Amino acid sequence: QPVEAEAAELRDLNRSARGGGLVARLEQLGVDSTRFAWAAAILGGGITVDMVARLATLDRADAARCAELLRGARILAVPDATAGQPSAGDLEFVHPLIATAVYNSIPDALRTAMHGIAAQLVADSGLGAAAASRHLLKVHPDDDQEVVAQLREAAREHLAVGAPDAARRCLERALQEPPLPEAHARVLFELGCATLLTAPATTIGHLRTALAMPGLEGEQRVDAVFRLSQALLHNDQLEEAVRTVEAEAARNPDPSARLRLQAAQYMWEGIHAGETSSPHRSARLAELAATCTGRDNAERALLILRGFDAMTHGESAEEVVELCDRALVNGRLAPGLGWTDTEWGLELPMMLASSYAYADRLDRAEALFTEALRAYESAGWSGGHLSLAHAYVGLGHRRRGRLRDAEQSLRESLRIAERVGRGLPLYWSATCNLIDTLLARGHVEEARTVAEQYGFAPP
Repeated sequence: QPVEAEAAELRDLNRSARGGGLVARLEQLGVDSTRFAWAAAILGGGITVDMVARLATLDRADAARCAELLRGARILAVPDATAGQPSAGDLEFVHPLIATAVYNSIPDALRTAMHGIAAQLVADSGLGAAAASRHLLKVHPDDDQEVVAQLREAAREHLAVGAPDAARRCLERALQEPPLPEAHARVLFELGCATLLTAPATTIGHLRTALAMPGLEGEQRVDAVFRLSQALLHNDQLEEAVRTVEAEAARNPDPSARLRLQAAQYMWEGIHAGETSSPHRSARLAELAATCTGRDNAERALLILRGFDAMTHGESAEEVVELCDRALVNGRLAPGLGWTDTEWGLELPMMLASSYAYADRLDRAEALFTEALRAYESAGWSGGHLSLAHAYVGLGHRRRGRLRDAEQSLRESLRIAERVGRGLPLYWSATCNLIDTLLARGHVEEARTVAEQYGFAPP
């Protein structure tokens, strides 16, 4: 207990956890107990006697005896069931300092080898590739394609639970293995997807390299081109984003792929006001959308783009809403066009919700904005997606006149946008909207302070 009467015992524990003292205690317990402690340190959380026995190559009886000795020496303990934290194992280290000291006492070569064995044990136990990846990351590259496959699967598991940084580490390690030449481009593509709006510049490098290599064909190549253009857009490279999808559309013989790439081109142009004033572009978009019934997502995308274009040109609000409604399925976003779906990205549903907002269908706009925020928070997406969601929730509040709530949402949007990168479109948009909201609240001095703090000034 953390009370003064236990201070002397805590000092003894701290002293014994320091490298040499702990190693000496382990040596006194014998070789088998040392091996057991090492195996437990390698496995980390969820320590079970059976799993440790397999890793330490001990039989069950010897492993149980070692566990008792280590408990008696106050190196391991039984998890406290009253602490309120469920435990996946039979044992745990008495203190993280002790776990670290035991881990660091393992000879380097042996530690690496044990991580390799632990990865296989974890995988064989059905705990999943993500659990095994913690060990695979500690193993030296050895041109092992099974390791590449496991790390790619682990990355998919990490992304599914909203852990893009963990997915990135797995894929970067897979590239070091390295993958076979025919799979190299696909691993780079997966890595680019994992870093999409958390590090746009890094994503651009990964996807360009992947597209320059053999291995990406058909729909996967179109996905890579679309995501590259998306990253270019968010890295303030609009013209290059447009050229990228335009060039791929010209060379791709598949009509559905061309339609998707053309829709992406209109989307990137439509996001920026400097492009929306082109009568020729609007006429071409209206002509394409006139033939669309909303039978598939490519047609729904064109309907959304046409609705957004009509809204930005001040056309009839009723027509804008009618176009947007046709893009929905039973009043909801179609499967494949959701906030976390990757085929079309987040920009399309954002344009849909914005069109509703500026056509004064604030009920539908706010429902979509709130859905976006919940989707990204649930998925654990903490980069540009989440920043945009907060920004658009702020827009909904502002259109309703709830300026205090709008300011709160926009401050959170700007905080995340600054983490993604200063000087990017996302950053300037968040800064501008926050300043506008502060001015609307009559907080002129605070708006000036924000402008100075975030470098919002004439070029």
